[in-house]
Amino acid sequence: MGYSDDVDHCSDEELIIRIQRRDDKAFEQLYNRYASRVLGLIRRAIFDANESEDVLQIVFMSIWQKCHQYERERGSVQAFIFQIAKTRMIDYMRSHRHRDDVLVDMEEEDRQPDPIELDQVSHVVVDDLLKALSADERRALELTVYGGFTQQEIAKLLHKPPGTVKSWIRRGLIKLKRIVSETANEGGEGEKWHI
Repeated sequence: MGYSDDVDHCSDEELIIRIQRRDDKAFEQLYNRYASRVLGLIRRAIFDANESEDVLQIVFMSIWQKCHQYERERGSVQAFIFQIAKTRMIDYMRSHRHRDDVLVDMEEEDRQPDPIELDQVSHVVVDDLLKALSADERRALELTVYGGFTQQEIAKLLHKPPGTVKSWIRRGLIKLKRIVSETANEGGEGEKWHI
């Protein structure tokens, strides 16, 4: 095909173009870049390690099959990957629900914007910030920001009332805003992440 075997320095967009032409090495590189982050997102909603790995494989099979649907104008490759992951997670939750009809047709609900560009954010700083939150606040914010889930979807995934999820997100955002504000006022040293 005229492709170099060196895919290490390709951008995500270059990789997806090569994957559209069925380049296995490009697909492997994209998997290596995103598998751990996608698995982290999946594990926040599906707690079983084996089932999470299964969903991860389904996500990447979907990326291989749907790579031609990627359109640069609609967002980044990363957003494309996380949207597929979100859809596959919802499919999994629907097919494995506990016979209580908790999940409704999520596609008809309002959507949040695509996931933020994680590469533009320091993961270390974000992880430190999130450690200052309660486990519930952290999980709700991660599913909102990284997964792009709505509050209603998070409530259904976690089997919690929507008001509870809304409170977790609100409290978490207030805490994060306060921490960032205090850090900025103290010279931005990055050490003052405690509440």
